[in-house]
Amino acid sequence: MSDVTGHLASSNTAPIAQSQPVNPASAAPVAPVVVQPIVGLSAVDPNIVARKKFSSALANGRALVRAGIYMPARERFNRIVSGAPGTEIATEAQQELNAIANK
Repeated sequence: MSDVTGHLASSNTAPIAQSQPVNPASAAPVAPVVVQPIVGLSAVDPNIVARKKFSSALANGRALVRAGIYMPARERFNRIVSGAPGTEIATEAQQELNAIANK
């Protein structure tokens, strides 16, 4: 008897077993897989998510303040405060707004 390459198979090889259909009633029950979020990942930490989303807006707003261009700076800071309420970056943006309130 020859194998797939055409070489003669050795006599000590075991025959390939035929797969048998499984009776669902006799199969062992399978436990359901429960997927739970892992706490501590950046995807679930609102401060990290907000920082990634709004850090450039905060930097741009600060640069505008240094240049004396206050209205566009206010727009950026307000966008951060309304877009990420209760986060550290929103607190920073609010502090920037307070600092330029009279300008």
